[in-house]
This record gives sequence, C-alpha cells and structure tokens, in this order.
Amino acid sequence: FTYKNETGRSIQISCYVNTVSIQTSQDGINWVSHPAASTAGECEIIIPAGYFYKTANVGPIWLELK
Repeated sequence: FTYKNETGRSIQISCYVNTVSIQTSQDGINWVSHPAASTAGECEIIIPAGYFYKTANVGPIWLELK
C-alpha cells in the first residue's frame, strides 16, 4: 500500500520491518529507501508533510505518530 502524509505537518513512523525498507517519495514516482540496505529490524523515520510512504512487508508493529 502507498500512503500520503496529508496532516499538514511532519509525522513519525515507528515500525518493525521484515527485510524490506520503508520508501518515501515527494512526487509518488521517484522513491528513496530508508534504510538504504534492506535489513530486518526497527525503523523510525520522519515523513514530511505532503510526502508519500510505503513498504512491502511490515511486521507486527506499525505506529504513526501524528
């Protein structure tokens, strides 16, 4: 799934990813992976207002702090 931060301010994503990174995009076309290396583990990332974000395989924990 692809999501868009439409809150009007930055949000924080805290999650556990299973060997797949979270990706962000300003335009929904060009994506950047966080972390750059795809490894399992905890992930925390700030998503700027208006940005898109997605991941292919999330573990049991996914929190959006708005």
